[in-house]
Amino acid sequence: MIYLYWILAVPTGLLALLLVGLNLGGRPLSAATPIGLSLLMAVLVLAALAWGYRLGTVEGRPGWSVAVVVASWFAFALTMFVNGLLHQKTWN
Repeated sequence: MIYLYWILAVPTGLLALLLVGLNLGGRPLSAATPIGLSLLMAVLVLAALAWGYRLGTVEGRPGWSVAVVVASWFAFALTMFVNGLLHQKTWN
């Protein structure tokens, strides 16, 4: 099960690091997304990956480490979705 954690965590971590690099370089994720919000969420995803690593290796709970990685995806997606709804120009 710890292999599943690594299969999920490595691409997630690389994308989060890419997002941090883009944001620190001054390039936002999108026109409606503030740099601070996407940077905060990318750092929170990296923190969740570190917590999942600790759960999987030190505490011996690889199933929970996979759940933490998947939960970080949902947290990031939900935050970006709500931000997009808040900045939508047209409401029918």
